[in-house]
Amino acid sequence: MFEPRHRIEPGHPVDGVRTEVADAAVWFDTEHPALLAAIDLAAQQGFDTHVWQLSWLVRDYLNRHGLWHHLQTSQLAALAAAQRSGTPPVVARVLWGVALAEANLGRYEAAHAHLLRSLAIFTAAGDQLSIAFTRRRIVYVLTQQDDFGAALELAEAELAQSLPGTGPEQRAHALNTVSWLCSQLGRFDEAVAHAREAVALVPLLRPFTAADLWDTLGSAQAGQGFVDAAEDSYRRAAQIYHQQGATFLEAQVWRALGDARQDAGRDAEAGHAYRLAFDLVAATRDPRAVRLGTDLQRLLHRQPAQDVSDGMRPGSP
Repeated sequence: MFEPRHRIEPGHPVDGVRTEVADAAVWFDTEHPALLAAIDLAAQQGFDTHVWQLSWLVRDYLNRHGLWHHLQTSQLAALAAAQRSGTPPVVARVLWGVALAEANLGRYEAAHAHLLRSLAIFTAAGDQLSIAFTRRRIVYVLTQQDDFGAALELAEAELAQSLPGTGPEQRAHALNTVSWLCSQLGRFDEAVAHAREAVALVPLLRPFTAADLWDTLGSAQAGQGFVDAAEDSYRRAAQIYHQQGATFLEAQVWRALGDARQDAGRDAEAGHAYRLAFDLVAATRDPRAVRLGTDLQRLLHRQPAQDVSDGMRPGSP
């Protein structure tokens, strides 16, 4: 829900620096420690623009991979740099990342305060697109607090403004958010309808957006009791997360598929999905992995002693 980004226009690279990257996910895996070091060095040397731009660049990678300490420190450095720059729109956008870090750490009041400050800046500037994005971030914080009713009210208001013909990422995110929240409230038919409309946009979307949509559709289909359809959607989501190196998110998908199979009485198949999820969790440093791993151990303990493999592998189509 924190995906939409604004374009950053960096300075020209020095001679000898390559700007073409074949695989962005692999590049971030390799280079994010260097980016974090560059943020620290830029802050020490007073290169404020470099600080907030690099922090903005690495934000979603750190969030997706559960590197929340680095997320928090980089976003706070970005905020300090943006405030020194005296450019309100930059401050407002950097506040999105600070709020994300606070929400991940369970500091919801602080997250709301940062987002309300951001919203005030964009409202004063009349920046309608950024106002919509900020409200989406408020929805995210509300979902973290399990306040699904209030979150859905805001999300539906955003969807009403994201009419067909708007940018595909914006439209897809609005549909995905409403679909996911409808599922949380047991409104599965509505959830599937919104998710299917969003999935039609997949060829136009970034990988993580597409994966999130397939995951949301799978959840709604499972809620309807259509386990085979849910499995197809979940597998598509898992494949994309696997390709992007998002191990924890992939594990969450396999756990969700295991739950759907369990609810359908397919215990052996559920156990295999749980085992795949557990193996993935063991390979990630995401701070959420401990809780998920504990849940999976409990679920696996309840499975039959003889588990039948159905040939699945993490990320398989």
